[in-house]
Amino acid sequence: MVIMLVVLLMVVVLAGGFWLHNNRQVDKQLRQAQEQSFSQLRFPTYGQRLTGAEVTVIRRDRCPPPAPVLPAAEGVQEASWWYCMGPRRTGYMAVALCERQWLRWQVRWVIRPLDEQHMRQALDGDDEALWLAFGEVGERGLQL
Repeated sequence: MVIMLVVLLMVVVLAGGFWLHNNRQVDKQLRQAQEQSFSQLRFPTYGQRLTGAEVTVIRRDRCPPPAPVLPAAEGVQEASWWYCMGPRRTGYMAVALCERQWLRWQVRWVIRPLDEQHMRQALDGDDEALWLAFGEVGERGLQL
């Protein structure tokens, strides 16, 4: 009886370890797929070509997948918002819509320009992000 309990406990621990390792690998693959596809993105600008490699990512927020009623969100399993700054204080919100296909991630992007006011609202309360984006901090000062 004791041997069966020990064996059962070992199986549970091994299964938990395998599950945790697999989740970490999936997260790592997702980050790599997002970063690779982000660097190749084209951002809407006036008079110049701007790619993801040329903008500064200020903050990334993981969020629940958008509602499946949105056409762009069909099949999406993971989503994240990337707040970015381009030249001349041009702000962008890039939304990563990620779908797992077999052993790889398919990442689609929706990019929206943000004016300074909307970028400040999005970063409100994150002093480090405000400092990275605008070189200034909120009311509380920089809390690193």
